[in-house]
Amino acid sequence: MTPKLLLADDSVTIQRVIELTFADEEVTVVAVADGQQAIDRVRSDRPDIVLADVAKTRQLVVFTHD
Repeated sequence: MTPKLLLADDSVTIQRVIELTFADEEVTVVAVADGQQAIDRVRSDRPDIVLADVAKTRQLVVFTHD
């Protein structure tokens, strides 16, 4: 199974850099622009790792994997 990385960042440039970083790896990168989208995608997609820009986020979210 291919690992899935969820990236939560509002910068399209950062999203693209992360996508290019993992382009040659067997990692699926799913990018979203805000915290609510990240929460929704965590619930629906169950990513293996979440990389989030929390500097501008108005919410503090803790993700756990069961």
